[in-house]
Amino acid sequence: MVTVDIGYVAIYAGLFAIFLWWLIEVVKDNSFQNGYWKGRAVGWDMHRRMINIKRDTDEVFDYDKD
Repeated sequence: MVTVDIGYVAIYAGLFAIFLWWLIEVVKDNSFQNGYWKGRAVGWDMHRRMINIKRDTDEVFDYDKD
């Protein structure tokens, strides 16, 4: 009977280890995706601000417009 109990413990420990590994991988992937897309958003926001600044300064310092 003891070997059967040890077998069940080994099976449940293996299943728990697989579940834990899967959970860690899901959290890692979620973290990567959140950081990636937040970085993309910051980059596009910076690009938009740079374009707006360039447009505004071109309007101010364009002395050829009359």
